[in-house]
Amino acid sequence: MLDVQNLSKVGGKKSLLTDLTFRLDAGNRLGILGRNGSGKTLLIEILATLVRPTSGKVEINGVDVYSNLDQIRPLIGYVPNIFEGYPYLTVRQYLDFFASAYKFEKRQISSTIKDVLDLMDLSEFDQKKIAGLSLGQKHRLLLAKTFLYNPDIWLLDNPISVLDPCGQIEFTNLITELSLMGKVIVMATNHITEVEKNCESVAILNQSKFAFLGSIPDNLESLFIDLTAV
Repeated sequence: MLDVQNLSKVGGKKSLLTDLTFRLDAGNRLGILGRNGSGKTLLIEILATLVRPTSGKVEINGVDVYSNLDQIRPLIGYVPNIFEGYPYLTVRQYLDFFASAYKFEKRQISSTIKDVLDLMDLSEFDQKKIAGLSLGQKHRLLLAKTFLYNPDIWLLDNPISVLDPCGQIEFTNLITELSLMGKVIVMATNHITEVEKNCESVAILNQSKFAFLGSIPDNLESLFIDLTAV
């Protein structure tokens, strides 16, 4: 369960996020929409404990996030929009590195990596260096790395921007499976149709606040235009 109360972030003299409050239970899927610069990525980064809020509270499973980082961070799966680093590692070396960092038992590593490679359709690229992967393949590798440790909270920043049509279909299936597994999913995106496909509720950010928060309406595109016109 993810519980956010009165979350605010100030940068200089500017309010970047103001009094954001929402709660997600196991299996819930929230899509975050907003114009470029509205704070979608910033909100994801705050929830991922990469940026501290100016005020407010975030709890995961009843535990305060920022007071218990060592306990909370293993519960969070953060998937950024851009893959950075590790260009000379192969796909398998990359996953092996993170499996070791997550303190997997050695006997578990090989079978677990095989499973996530199969899941993300990366098995044929396991010996390929990351520098030679396409943007979509790199993004699937980020998802595979996250799947290794099976987090409770999935935070996705513009996840379909580099995926081809097949990858987008696979992503929709993945989100459905994660929800059925009881994972909490927060997805920031620029694509209204992806929220309609993959989420059950939506938050629209405008001028640092939630202009709308609730179940996805039939007229989401029109609502978004109306609420962000100013």
